[in-house]
Amino acid sequence: MTAEPIPDTTADLSAAPGEGVLTGLAYMADLMQRMKTELESQFALFARAREQAEARLLADLPEAELKLCRADLKAAVDALSVIVRTLEKVDEMERRIMRDQQELAALPGSEADYERLMERVERMIEARVAERLALASASAPPVPDAGEAVPKTDSGGLPGPDPGAPAGGACQPGAGA
Repeated sequence: MTAEPIPDTTADLSAAPGEGVLTGLAYMADLMQRMKTELESQFALFARAREQAEARLLADLPEAELKLCRADLKAAVDALSVIVRTLEKVDEMERRIMRDQQELAALPGSEADYERLMERVERMIEARVAERLALASASAPPVPDAGEAVPKTDSGGLPGPDPGAPAGGACQPGAGA
């Protein structure tokens, strides 16, 4: 099997909206077709292996060789089963890709429509962020400015002594009466 170059599936930013996606879908459709071709050749290989194992089972062979033939037959049948399921999935994906291509082709729109849509989405996001911030700030306790002193609390959450006040409170020596 030769290695084929992988086509560029990135969207060209200068292209109209959807063109990069369409290129990606076309690549996927091509990949699905190549997978189907490979799986069909593998199916043929395992079908021949199954036929050969069945033919050897009919021959007069020692028990050990018959066990090997049965094992070969089972392995071939299991492989065929996996291949069939995989082909069904590939077929399902091909149908989905075709449907997506048709839907993209049917979409009306221009570059200006795309830009307006993106601006609308950005405004909606900004409005939602502002709404969430307003809700969060309304439910949060007020945060003091950088210059304000933060009141200290004791372990019970009650306000504690002011660190700027002199020790001993109102009864200081030499104060008042």
